[in-house]
Amino acid sequence: MPVPWIPNQPTAQRFFVTVEFEQGAVAGLLDRPTYCAGGDIAPTLDVPDVTGGAVLSGCDDANGPNFQLALPDAGGTGVWFLGATSGNEQTVYTPEEAMLALVDAARAVFG
Repeated sequence: MPVPWIPNQPTAQRFFVTVEFEQGAVAGLLDRPTYCAGGDIAPTLDVPDVTGGAVLSGCDDANGPNFQLALPDAGGTGVWFLGATSGNEQTVYTPEEAMLALVDAARAVFG
């Protein structure tokens, strides 16, 4: 869902945040690559300060900057994926700011 939702706003100016959950083998889901524009595998970084097993990935490419934080579910049943993406013409919000806000919101709701 783009935030704010402006249906006729050009894609390059939109901003998206996502919260997803995928059930399955945690190790396999955390190791699964994410992709940048053109099919390149996104670089990843382990972020144990967030939680054990957490992985941050992202790109700054033709589609604009994006980040994904993969977090193992505390119950061991799958992985949560928090995402932040902005179009390459978005000048108000950055994915970095959104990711921090998204982590804080998820912590408040699920913590």
